[in-house]
Amino acid sequence: MTSPFRLAAPLVAALLIPAGAEAQLAFGVKAGLTYADISELEVDSRTGYAAGVALRFAPASVLTIQPEVMYVAKGAEDIELENIDVPVLLKFDLPLLVVNLYAVAGPYASFNVSCDMPEVIPGVDPCDDLEDTDFGGILGAGVRLGGIRGLNLEARYQFGVTSLDSSGATVDPKNKTWFLLAGFDF
Repeated sequence: MTSPFRLAAPLVAALLIPAGAEAQLAFGVKAGLTYADISELEVDSRTGYAAGVALRFAPASVLTIQPEVMYVAKGAEDIELENIDVPVLLKFDLPLLVVNLYAVAGPYASFNVSCDMPEVIPGVDPCDDLEDTDFGGILGAGVRLGGIRGLNLEARYQFGVTSLDSSGATVDPKNKTWFLLAGFDF
């Protein structure tokens, strides 16, 4: 009887075969809108923005490694957080005739650079109880016009897995952010 590994091995090998003699490299810029919320808090969502750069390294014809650096507006209404996000994504391409459909997934680290929340207790800054670093995951999909270079449109969901609260409170708030991005790869 043939094992599942023997059946899957040729498929995995075909996905990892380089498209050419050298891996392809592209640099990109992207920007767009965010729709952010914080779990376990009864607050309204916040519409914000994101902008950044990406490096795409394609060691295989359908697999890309994509580290990014993004400035992202997160938080919720009355909890305005500005972060530097550093995701490292795996991108799986489905090349078609004139467009490439793709899916992205991977982890991110997020570093808070600005916090603005109203004081609940006079003289006590609620931002002091905010973790400086947040970790989580990203899932998304998009379309790119052209080959490795070109215009791309992408939707992604970012979910925090670490608590934003450093005070030891009983709530466990986490970032939840939707992105709608447009970009160009050079």
